Amino acid sequence: MNRAQQAYYLAKQKFSSNIPDLGFGIQTETLNYLLSTHSSGNAAFNYGISRHDQVPSYVGAVFAVPATDVNSEAVSDEITTVAILCEADTPGSIKPTTPTYQNGELSCGEGTTDLSR
Repeated sequence: MNRAQQAYYLAKQKFSSNIPDLGFGIQTETLNYLLSTHSSGNAAFNYGISRHDQVPSYVGAVFAVPATDVNSEAVSDEITTVAILCEADTPGSIKPTTPTYQNGELSCGEGTTDLSR
């Protein structure tokens, strides 16, 4: 879903708030997960919430940031996207804490581990 949000942003200069608009044909309910996405200004948050106590939940985030945050040689008014994927440290159906982007750094929320490194 992170990659789909990045492609959506590239095409439309905004993030999607619903999975069907992302255009990759994924179901929002599967045997193991309830999937959702929402956008808020310059960020999109993508959730895979476990339907089982033994399976971890996930949250991904995509942020639209100044390209100079990623590449010092980028054009100053250019925008790019950065993404992170986090896994809940404890299995179960609790919605993971959202990741953040501050001072040029992506971070997973409390109680989650960064899987994108």
